[in-house]
Amino acid sequence: MKHPLRLPLLAAISSAALAAFSSAQTSVVWQGGTGSYTDANWTVDDGLGGGPVADRNAPSFNSGAIHMTINGGTVNDFTNANTGTAASSDTILITGGAAISGDYMRPNAGATPLYLTFGSGSITMSDPNSFRTAGGSFSGQINFTGAAGSAFVRQTNITVSSTALADKVKLGFFAIDGTKITTATSFNGSNLATVNSELALKVINNKYFEVTEVGGVQTLNLLAVPGESDPTLAITAVSPGVWELTLAGEPDTRYEFRASPDLDFSPGTLVEGLVQGNPGSDPGMISGPNDEFVTTDSNGDAVVRAATLAGPKNFVRAQDAGLISLAVFDFEADGQGFIPTGEWAWGVAASDNGFANGQVTGGNGSDTGKCWGTVLGDGGPAINGGITPTTDSILTSPDIDLTGVSGARLEFAAAVDAQIGDTLEVLVRDADDDSLLDKITPFDSFPTIPAWATLDFALPATADGNTIYLEFRFQGTNSEFLGFYLDDVSITY
Repeated sequence: MKHPLRLPLLAAISSAALAAFSSAQTSVVWQGGTGSYTDANWTVDDGLGGGPVADRNAPSFNSGAIHMTINGGTVNDFTNANTGTAASSDTILITGGAAISGDYMRPNAGATPLYLTFGSGSITMSDPNSFRTAGGSFSGQINFTGAAGSAFVRQTNITVSSTALADKVKLGFFAIDGTKITTATSFNGSNLATVNSELALKVINNKYFEVTEVGGVQTLNLLAVPGESDPTLAITAVSPGVWELTLAGEPDTRYEFRASPDLDFSPGTLVEGLVQGNPGSDPGMISGPNDEFVTTDSNGDAVVRAATLAGPKNFVRAQDAGLISLAVFDFEADGQGFIPTGEWAWGVAASDNGFANGQVTGGNGSDTGKCWGTVLGDGGPAINGGITPTTDSILTSPDIDLTGVSGARLEFAAAVDAQIGDTLEVLVRDADDDSLLDKITPFDSFPTIPAWATLDFALPATADGNTIYLEFRFQGTNSEFLGFYLDDVSITY
């Protein structure tokens, strides 16, 4: 006797089982500790109801949908041979500070763009071409999802610049919180700063990438955009009329204190005469002509005392002191005490030497157009022409008092029309004995079309606490060039 209903029933059961198998995702979890990818150190759950089974080998990525988790521990041999067949239905999660290493990675070209989620830990690859495209077009990504500083990718062999980690960032191999990061810059072995300048502009959720290189090893770091937090201040009476201020702020930052009878602080009275109750052990460093600043230590801490806060009921606030201007020369009304020799002259720049090398007109964005220059044009001794070759032109500043000051900086605006071989430098001299403290060379090469640029330099430590003066020196070799123009000089600390 035939039973015609058995076959449809069997077919129905087989279809359901097949559907269950095809939709099930296999969970693969590293059991911790240190080992190789191929070790039987995984817990595997095929999703078919049998539950997780420990001490298994990881199944191949082409055997169905796989969700792999490495939460802590160390996994070696995380190689293309073991992971290269990851498909769009597969996922990999690396977190818990896990350390992953191998030779190179190359996901399947059809992989989902976020095939590897990188929460925290490290990925270290050793091949000269550690991050490769697959099938001619790359769509897989390592997606950094953790906090800044929690994860990094490293390539230990960068002997070929075109396959170094710094070059591969342009391909979109890496992402931040689901956003693919790409660059237009190709790494050529010497332009890492240029690559990082572009990466710094790719900010996602206050995070960005930076590539560092030390000893032939490149590392892709996830960094946070620097931000400032409000300092906290505790005030304790140590004796009648003397108060101790305990500050927790940004590391290595100069602060000042303002006292006010109300919370308006407009702007409040600057607290001067700061001292330390335990010199040598209290954190922070006091500075300023009237001991009005304190610079926090590397932890952001400082402890100082003030003899008076203008009354015990006053409010006190700690605030970033910012840059303090010691000297500002804008040259709008006059030459401000600068002494010229050679071809330096003060006036309106209106220069055109007739040789198509360039021209300088006006100052650095000033209203009057006044500045110092070696060939001013209508405003100086040479109407239309150039410098006199071999003339040593020196422009000397007034004395600048750096008593009680450390870490001073020089800023000035310059426009230059010169050629390689000409001399353009800033000499920093001690006002007491005219000794040379430093020589600053603002330009490595000279532009042929003058344009105003603002330059900033640290003055040498030998200038700290002393009185100095500056010499802006130019000596040219070709009369077809205009030379050196100077405006908006300032000294800050």
